[in-house]
Amino acid sequence: MAEFRNFLLLVGLASAATAVAGTLDFSTPNICNGTLGPMQPCSNNLFINQSYGDTALVDVTYLDKYAQSHGSSLLSLKWYGTGYSDLPAVVFGGSGDPTGLSDDEIILTPVAGHTVTLTSFQLGSWGGSRQSHVEVLELGGGTLASYGVQTMNPSPYIASTFTPNVTSSTGIIIHWWDTGYNVGADNIVFSADSGGSAVPEPASCALVSVGMVSLLGLARGIRKSRKT
Repeated sequence: MAEFRNFLLLVGLASAATAVAGTLDFSTPNICNGTLGPMQPCSNNLFINQSYGDTALVDVTYLDKYAQSHGSSLLSLKWYGTGYSDLPAVVFGGSGDPTGLSDDEIILTPVAGHTVTLTSFQLGSWGGSRQSHVEVLELGGGTLASYGVQTMNPSPYIASTFTPNVTSSTGIIIHWWDTGYNVGADNIVFSADSGGSAVPEPASCALVSVGMVSLLGLARGIRKSRKT
C-alpha cells in the first residue's frame, strides 16, 4: 500500500507540473528602461521595460493612455518603489490625480491558439486613501469584470486585492484611471493554456520527465513485489 500511495503522489505531482503561471512582480530587479532594449536597474519614475513579463505564450504591454492621448512617444508605465500601500514596488502612469490626468492599462495578449487567464492583481495607493476606477476588459471585446470606483486603503494601509479569474483567447486588459497616478499595480497573477490543456514551461517539462521516469521505476517495483 505504501508503494501505491507513493505512486499516486507522484502522479499528482506530475499532473501539477503541467500548470503554467506567472506573476508580474515589480520588485524584481533590472526590469526598467521603457523600451525593448536591455534591462536596467529601476529607480523611481523610470519606465518599465516593455519586455518584462513576456513569455513564449503571452505578450505583456504596459500602456499609459494619458501619454498616448497627448502624442508622447514614451507610452510605457513608470516604476516606483515603496510608498504605495504596503507594496514593495508598483507601476503607474499619468501626470496627476485630477480627472483626465491618468489612464493606465496592463495588457496580456496570448499567442494564437492559446488563452490567457487573469487570476488576481493588487492596487496600492500613495500617501493614504485614494480612489480609482477599476475594470478588467477583453481585448477587442467587452467588460470581463467591473469594480466601479474603488477606495484604496482607507484603513489599514494595505494593498487592495482583486480576483477576477477571467479567461480570454484574444487578451485581457487591467484598466485603472482617475487616479492611475497615485494608485499603482503589482503582483499580477496570470496563466496561459491551449484548448483547456495547460502548456508547461521548460522547467515544468523537465519536472514531468523526471516524474514519469520515477513512475515507471516505481511501477516496475510494484509488479516485482507482487510476483514474490
